[in-house]
Amino acid sequence: MVKVITVGGAVRDITFYLEEGKVISNRRKSIYSKLLAIPLGKKVYLRQAYFSCGGGATNVAVSLANLGISVAPIIRVGQDPRGQIIIDDLKKKGILTKLIQTDRQLSTGLSFVIYPPQRLKQDRTILSYRGANDELKINQQTLKQIKYQWIYLSSLSGKKWTNILKQIMDLKLKHPLIKIAWNPGSNQLKEKKKLNKFLSITDVLLLNKEEASELIGTKLSVNNLSKRIVNLGPKIVVITQGKFGANVYNGQQNLHQSISQHRLVDATGAGDAFGAGFVAGLILFDDLKKALDLAIRNSGSVVSKIGAQQGLLNRKILKKYN
Repeated sequence: MVKVITVGGAVRDITFYLEEGKVISNRRKSIYSKLLAIPLGKKVYLRQAYFSCGGGATNVAVSLANLGISVAPIIRVGQDPRGQIIIDDLKKKGILTKLIQTDRQLSTGLSFVIYPPQRLKQDRTILSYRGANDELKINQQTLKQIKYQWIYLSSLSGKKWTNILKQIMDLKLKHPLIKIAWNPGSNQLKEKKKLNKFLSITDVLLLNKEEASELIGTKLSVNNLSKRIVNLGPKIVVITQGKFGANVYNGQQNLHQSISQHRLVDATGAGDAFGAGFVAGLILFDDLKKALDLAIRNSGSVVSKIGAQQGLLNRKILKKYN
């Protein structure tokens, strides 16, 4: 039996470090206080470029597999070299690829992760092409192909995401022992009215503080946000706060943990590493505190390397919890 199926995005990541360009202040009122400016009509040279695999469902799948948990992703790629690279990479890591979908029209998703010359001081900009991800489909036949204990649902794009939620909810109602972990994306949080039923069957809801505030519709302390969200139905609510660590609340226990000390090189995939680490901790230890600790360590480790998967922890870390 596979322990977890992951559902969501698969992309080829290309990380660029610009040789020139600058970060400027945004004079217009916006949540984006700084802008990346590069010369128009000129060849801009790169200091470095890295190619890697990414996307929420693939990142989580690789992280879980690294920790010794059997996993199968439900993702959609194109019939192209990028898609084959992702499939081959998953196979090399011992991940079941039986549930991967191939799109004959759209190409595999692609993300350009761009760092300005002052990369150690500034955030990155991501240019995202969703491609085949937008046509990801799930039906009951898909969900019955293999046996599993958990579904980890990451950010979804395209117009079919509500149907994916419905299919998973129908499955959960028929098989209540299957656990659902959910890390919703911006498309989902924008349509809060469509989320209520799904929140009621969610076992683990993973959000950052900004997403939690958007879900509730107001800015509150993390503790108050957690309590309000648990009242919507999720059994466990996890809220990350960047450099201020993360909180977990299950209606009884309210835990906080600070971040582990790692040099920040590339923040790509930090949320996926955290979510995968937390779910892995629940599966391996059935303990909130240990799960939170593993999540923090996994996230801290992945940001110390370039790409969303290079710094992920492996089974050696599990000796710490014996």
